[in-house]
Amino acid sequence: MRLRSVGALLRNRGVVTVALTGMAAALLVLAGWIILDRTTLDDDGPVTGVIPAEMPDGFPIPPGAVIGESTVDPARNQIDLALTTSGSLVEAVSGYSIGLVSSGYLVDESASQGDGWIIRFSRLDLRGTIMLTAESGGITSTITIVDP
Repeated sequence: MRLRSVGALLRNRGVVTVALTGMAAALLVLAGWIILDRTTLDDDGPVTGVIPAEMPDGFPIPPGAVIGESTVDPARNQIDLALTTSGSLVEAVSGYSIGLVSSGYLVDESASQGDGWIIRFSRLDLRGTIMLTAESGGITSTITIVDP
């Protein structure tokens, strides 16, 4: 009986994917993460500072993030954004990974790099990286997005 259930589950993996994505999104909401939407840029949400208008809709932003320096290079279609958050490196990596997948991104790589962590992600033609570093003031995230 169990093998039939596993077989049915594998045949219905689209349903399983939707269910897991929904559960991941619910966990992010419970954890306080927001999924960036143009309507959240001007309200009193959990984010301080200014997020460039060019940031893609649906990009996960950690709760209580302090927005640092951001640059937009229209010639290269590149956005760079620095964030600082509280918590541990493990929490930040987990939050970004779940947030990206819940927002329709693929996590192409997630690996330790030196004293920090790197997450490479994509969605259609868009490519990006999140470099995470644990510092005395919290976790610094440097997000780079290229959308050709």
